[in-house]
Amino acid sequence: MSSIVLYIFLLSIGASFIQRTTGFGFGIFIMTMLPFLMPTYGEATTLSGLLAITTSAAIVWRLRSYVTWQRLWPILLTFIIVSTIAIFALTRIEDHILRRILGVALILISIYFMLFSQGIKLPARTCSLARARTTKKVQVCAGTLSGLMGGFFGMQGPPAVLYFIQSEPTKEHYMAMAQTYFLIGNTSAV
Repeated sequence: MSSIVLYIFLLSIGASFIQRTTGFGFGIFIMTMLPFLMPTYGEATTLSGLLAITTSAAIVWRLRSYVTWQRLWPILLTFIIVSTIAIFALTRIEDHILRRILGVALILISIYFMLFSQGIKLPARTCSLARARTTKKVQVCAGTLSGLMGGFFGMQGPPAVLYFIQSEPTKEHYMAMAQTYFLIGNTSAV
């Protein structure tokens, strides 16, 4: 029992470092091992969300003045609705099937970030901050993908990060928006 707590503690440190450095990745990193340390898959995703909340809260507090709520609400509300549905569906799927699906999802995410992440650009509206706005359709699509990944796997980061990197004008805005999204999203999912 104490060795499991130590493993979870070490995983949390590694995941927090990745989250703080890149702005995402806590769930991806910790969910590679957490489902094998916890009694059920659902408990692993819940613990992942609870631990991610603490990591995001500190960053959100520091960068709160950079949050633009008008751009955050569409993707966030979509995420909350879709992830809630996915979490309810999660209770009806067996753990061994979810672990296999998680493995496939992790492989696909790895391939995506290795090969395609630099080539995807989101459509932006013309305005004084050209990158600062994207269409509602893009926000809803990113929120839907993020909600599915967050609800099923506890790692809603990749679609949301792609959206925020493309839509925010500065590094500070990106970190503030992404971390606020993760904080509120994880709080609603847990």
